[in-house]
Amino acid sequence: MTTTLERVRTRVRRAAYARTMAMPIEREHHHGFPVTVTDVVDVTPHYRRLTLAAPQLREYRTLGPDEYFGLVMPQPGQELPDLSRLAGSNLRGALGELPEVERPDLRWYTVRRHRPEAGEVDVEVVTHGDDGPGSSWVRRAQAGQLAGFQTGSSCYRLGSAAGDQVLVADETAFPALCGILEQAGPGVRPHVFLEVPGPGVLPDLTPLAAGLAGTVAVVDRGDRAPGQAVTETLAAADLPAPTFAWACGEKELAASVRRHLVSERGMDKRRVYFCGYWILGRPRG
Repeated sequence: MTTTLERVRTRVRRAAYARTMAMPIEREHHHGFPVTVTDVVDVTPHYRRLTLAAPQLREYRTLGPDEYFGLVMPQPGQELPDLSRLAGSNLRGALGELPEVERPDLRWYTVRRHRPEAGEVDVEVVTHGDDGPGSSWVRRAQAGQLAGFQTGSSCYRLGSAAGDQVLVADETAFPALCGILEQAGPGVRPHVFLEVPGPGVLPDLTPLAAGLAGTVAVVDRGDRAPGQAVTETLAAADLPAPTFAWACGEKELAASVRRHLVSERGMDKRRVYFCGYWILGRPRG
């Protein structure tokens, strides 16, 4: 159940977003439930797909193509907490009140595919060794393993703007980018700028974008800081005036893309959604 304080915070956040940036979609009620890993596939050596199943996923509905959710990951020997008793949208805060020995890890990931008739979702994660609790857990996940699923929301609004859209992502936002391209509405011409950490890390984006009007630029980050290479490529691109933009990935990548679009291309801040999925120097999912 959502508390009065959470409702006030939500109204304040919505008002701030409305003045300064494109607004994400808010889910009216949040809930959590256990899920079981039913399949594990290594799409590439560094990109793993997990299938999660639960009866509640038959009734679950995504709000948009970049829908995210909280993956609650018990550590070896831990019990999964009763997520139905951790009320409200601030799951991290609720988990933080648990004793440390009982506290599972939490990371937020994109719903790559949802099959309500089967009660399943797929989640795809770039793995990077044990540097981060999410990557470590996903690398060791096996069929039959138990986890938790906390509802999240979506940030890309289908039908929000036809015309030329700028979509910028790094490897962590790749699943969300794929979902947006798969569900791009009539009249949308996506101009994609994808920054990758190196060859072979991600699946080939070309087949997905082949049938869409627009352009695709895949930029190798090399040894540069996240966001530098893709922002320079975007700045040099000859593009029509964008009607909408979505930029997600490392925090500085998202912020620098937004600065360029607003300052150099004259976009209204309210037509640019940006989000830092991770921060350089901190553990990633």
